[in-house]
Amino acid sequence: MGHGGENMSRKSNSFGFLKNGWKSAYIALRLIDCTWLFMLNAFVLKFAVRGLKFSVINIFKSICNLAADDKYMSISHSKFPVQESGTGFSYICIMIYTDTKKRQLKKLWKAAFEDDEAFVELYFKRVYRNENAMTLEHKGKIVSSLQLLPYTMNFHNTEIPVAYISGACTAEAERGKGWMQQLMQQSLEEMRRRGVALAALIPAEAGLFSFYGKFGFVKAFEYSFGLYRARRKQSATFGNAYSVRLECGKTDKRVYEYFARRLRMRMICVLHDFKDLSNIIKDMELAGGRLFVVFSEDVHEVCGMAFAMPAKTAAPNSEAVALVKEWFYENSEAGDVLFSHVADYFGVNSVVYRTPCEASQLPQPYGMARVIDVERMIDIWLAAHPESVRRKEELAGMDVRSLTSLLLDYTNRRAYMSLMLD
Repeated sequence: MGHGGENMSRKSNSFGFLKNGWKSAYIALRLIDCTWLFMLNAFVLKFAVRGLKFSVINIFKSICNLAADDKYMSISHSKFPVQESGTGFSYICIMIYTDTKKRQLKKLWKAAFEDDEAFVELYFKRVYRNENAMTLEHKGKIVSSLQLLPYTMNFHNTEIPVAYISGACTAEAERGKGWMQQLMQQSLEEMRRRGVALAALIPAEAGLFSFYGKFGFVKAFEYSFGLYRARRKQSATFGNAYSVRLECGKTDKRVYEYFARRLRMRMICVLHDFKDLSNIIKDMELAGGRLFVVFSEDVHEVCGMAFAMPAKTAAPNSEAVALVKEWFYENSEAGDVLFSHVADYFGVNSVVYRTPCEASQLPQPYGMARVIDVERMIDIWLAAHPESVRRKEELAGMDVRSLTSLLLDYTNRRAYMSLMLD
């Protein structure tokens, strides 16, 4: 029994040794495995970082493959230094330069226009994009600039890309030297490169209509005025049929859908997307204006809206009025509710409103346009006018000013544009 007990004890000890040995080996293998994976991941990460740096630099170099000289390269006609050593410093230089460019353009804008600080901040925070900024430099400084803002136009039930030229200006000390003429020519080429079908702009003053005419632009967008006189002061709620709400902050999706649908009902009209509507509301609020939306109480659907603001009066003793820059409503009752509420809100008896201009009305010049993609615009126009006796070859042979007026049906004042951040 004693021997037998001794043998059993040895067997148990040997099995314990083997068990502990396998455990130790397993742990050792796991440590080796983890060490190997760590080294492999570090190795891959090292090359991934190098590859990322190389890729970023080469992407920028590919984008900037049109070199102005050995030290500068160009994006959208804006120069920035690019380091040739192949380090990540090139990317940092680019980001610093583009931020400097934005600051220069903001300063140039403030000097050229009489916009208040709040509007300038709104524009450069919510609208401005470096890729849309066309600039001309002289001796290392931006002397002229403009923005090519992308929009969409409903053109005979076909959506076409439009470039809206915004903020065209030249530094005061550099005016009269032909810088803006050069920039306009470069901008026309850039619009062709981007596949833009039509260009539009709003001259900052009456004398600039002739200046832009040199580049093929013609009067295209006009409006007339209407006058609404409130019969009595109204409260916020009008009976049981309608209610009016002031739209602010986060825009209601139903409000935008109604807005977009009504814009598309116009045959030739510049459209606004959801972000545009938000910016328009912000801009209106800066000027003391609001977006008024009328709802039907029975089904609570949007049935009208008005973008209204207090109007600047020409004479000190003249009657105070409110100005409606854009409006829609489904029926005359909803319209009366809407305009009465506008008058009540601003404490006035009269509301002046802009309206699409009829051929018989006195037009108020507003904006200009120029065809960029001649073939595309002609094809859409011919498809929309199958009864026309004009042939494509005839239209293509017209000068650009005459062609633009014809395609946008200027005679009948068909084209319309509103609520631009002008």
